[in-house]
Amino acid sequence: MNLTEYGERYAHTGTNGMMDLVVALRWIKNNIASFGGNPDNVTIIGHSGGGAKVRTLMQMPAAKDYFHKAIIHSGIRVNDVRFRSAEIMRHDSAATADSIVKELGLDKGSIEEIEKIPYSRIAAAYRKVDPELKARGIESIWSPIPDEHFPGDYARIGLSEKAKNTPMIERCTFGEMYLDRGIFYNRNMSKAELDRTLERYYGERYAELKEGYVKSFPHKDLLDLLHLDSTYRIGSTDFLNLREETGSAPSYMFMLSYNFKMFGGMPAWHGSDLPLLFKSYKRIPVYNEPGAERLGELFSSYIGAFAHNGEPKTDSSLEWSRFTRENNETMIFDEECFISNRIDYDFMKLHYENCPGFAPNFSSEADDA
Repeated sequence: MNLTEYGERYAHTGTNGMMDLVVALRWIKNNIASFGGNPDNVTIIGHSGGGAKVRTLMQMPAAKDYFHKAIIHSGIRVNDVRFRSAEIMRHDSAATADSIVKELGLDKGSIEEIEKIPYSRIAAAYRKVDPELKARGIESIWSPIPDEHFPGDYARIGLSEKAKNTPMIERCTFGEMYLDRGIFYNRNMSKAELDRTLERYYGERYAELKEGYVKSFPHKDLLDLLHLDSTYRIGSTDFLNLREETGSAPSYMFMLSYNFKMFGGMPAWHGSDLPLLFKSYKRIPVYNEPGAERLGELFSSYIGAFAHNGEPKTDSSLEWSRFTRENNETMIFDEECFISNRIDYDFMKLHYENCPGFAPNFSSEADDA
């Protein structure tokens, strides 16, 4: 919460959370050798908000000496709220904090009392003031605010030298947030019924989207177009293209497009790759199938090799090619894994422009579990 207007004690509340991560990385640098680790071979990895933290650390001067490779899982979306100007970020985050402070009955003279208030009360205060903030056109921002520790996001100030020249893996899943819609489709519907469903969902340009989808994802069922996400794919591609234009370190892109065997076949959703990464899939019933288990072994071996050596090379006969702007090389993790250069950027932009908007309601009491 950006409390910078409440005195020197809170001067860096817009980046305190990120500076905590810098301190943790510094501890690793100074101590990991005692645990058998190599302080000169540190990989940072994050998913979703954690992925956004990875890209933020890559922009922070204080963090640049503490890691050597980076992996971002679903952490870069197109038109991310963090891409707004520093002035708007500071204004809206401070206005959000001010409304919460007032709702809690505090002011500048009593602000230190907020340090004793349970999180649940602060969250409840936010839920109460959020509708009024939205009515005033204020976007509640819960992300790092540019200051002396964090110059700004790459979309505003460009990539730092660290962000340009650090080997990295960037990825998204096929479906990302579609699962939160709670809509599932009958995979036995007729071709005519599927066409009508696509037209209802995407509108008048559905036929154009169908054509682009078949070219970009020839290995996928047409029905899965109803589950496709483009926000993370576009954001990831833009980020890696900028790295290719301005830096020298290799980038590797992948997409998990596997259909899990539930509800007749569910394309990979936001976070569905994490059990594969950590090899915890055997503990999760939906992953207890030969295809997912086989994929988990392969997936974790590629990521482990990159963390160790800076290249995703394994004993597998399939070589993971470096991403280039010209060919858009993407490792597809599915029933059969392969390198694709067919995911068309213009098609993904068309999809983004025509896909019904969706955003989870973070002010809902359902999130206060």
